Order: sequence, then C-alpha cells, then structure tokens
Amino acid sequence: MKNAVFHIITTLLLLALSVAWSADKAHAKGPMPYTDAAVARLNAAIETSKFPKDVNSDGDTKVRTYINRYREIFAEAGYDYERSMIKIINDIQFDRYALNKATITLNSLARELLRL
Repeated sequence: MKNAVFHIITTLLLLALSVAWSADKAHAKGPMPYTDAAVARLNAAIETSKFPKDVNSDGDTKVRTYINRYREIFAEAGYDYERSMIKIINDIQFDRYALNKATITLNSLARELLRL
C-alpha cells in the first residue's frame, strides 16, 4: 500500500512539474511572422534573456546552449524557434520572402546556427 501511494504522489508531482514547465511554453505555437512587430517582440525577449551571450566550450555544448537559448527566447516572444528556422530556410531556398527586418534577423540567426 505504501509503495502504491508513493508512486501516485511521485507521478502527480512529476505531472505538476511538467505542466508548469510546458505551460510557460504553451503560447509558442507557430513560426515568427515577417513583421516589424514580431522583430520588436523577439528583440525584447533577447534583452530579457538570462542565458549567456557567449559560451566557451566544445562544439556540441555550444550548439545545444545556443539552441536552448533561442528556444526560450522565441517562446518568450510567442513563437516556435524550430518552425521559424525551417520557414526562413525554406523561404530563402525557394526565394519566397520579401527583404525586411524580420527576414534579415531570421536569416542571420539561421546563419549563426550553421556557423556553430
């Protein structure tokens, strides 16, 4: 009986933690639109980011840290990082975008990721 209660409590605690963590990211649904307002939201999220700007470590750790940093930043701005990168890369590949602040910013972030 004690073992079953322990498992139930542990499961509920883990569920609560996962809900608390995912609720913070629930608003990050789609890619960043190519608008000035989206750039402003992204820049504001970058400014309040708690991640280090530079990581002095091996390549794998540097890439993981970079991706995790931008996942958090994009989520804070209300966008999905991976979907945003995939969208800009596809749009660049097939020349389906207009040149503006948003596409320049996303292009720069995609190039930085490739550089790492």
